[in-house]
Amino acid sequence: MTVGYGSAPYAEMLPQAISKYATASLVAPEHFSSDSTGYQLTRFRTGLAPSQTLRQSLKPWSHFDLIRKIRNTKPDVVHILNGYGYPWSLTVAGALGVPIITTLHDPTPHPGNRTDAVQAILGSFTLRRSAAIHIHDNIFRAEIERRFPAKMVFVIRHPSFASRYLKHAKPNIARKRSLLFFGRIEQVECRWVES
Repeated sequence: MTVGYGSAPYAEMLPQAISKYATASLVAPEHFSSDSTGYQLTRFRTGLAPSQTLRQSLKPWSHFDLIRKIRNTKPDVVHILNGYGYPWSLTVAGALGVPIITTLHDPTPHPGNRTDAVQAILGSFTLRRSAAIHIHDNIFRAEIERRFPAKMVFVIRHPSFASRYLKHAKPNIARKRSLLFFGRIEQVECRWVES
């Protein structure tokens, strides 16, 4: 339901890989752009800024439009990649009569992030409704199996997007010591306790 930054290549590459074995469709937000081939791309209106997205998600007709667009692809399975707690995902989980697979990137909300906390609470409906939950590392399996007993949980490691960026490589660049950080950077309040 959200496609930006690191999730955009993921959302683009997943249906492209699946299209080697089955007919694949991607229903993505209106701002998603893709040059990839091999799958059908359908966009739905979400708004660009988080405030626009929230307002759009509260409009009932946007949910009817999304369900119509998904049904037009005649899916055997629906895979919710991002935003499992977003209002549109809740509609998809409740309104479609096909199996749902949900990718859960972060089983535990990030501390201090209200959006993650709300999404985790709302998203439990989507996860309970899912036929299977996909996680990226086995370290999360025990927690997911505890929270959702008897649910099929499977691990597929996060793919590498390195090949997408090699086309930008430039020869003869002087090497310097550097640090490349992969992860989430957020401002948090820290309190130091002197002992």
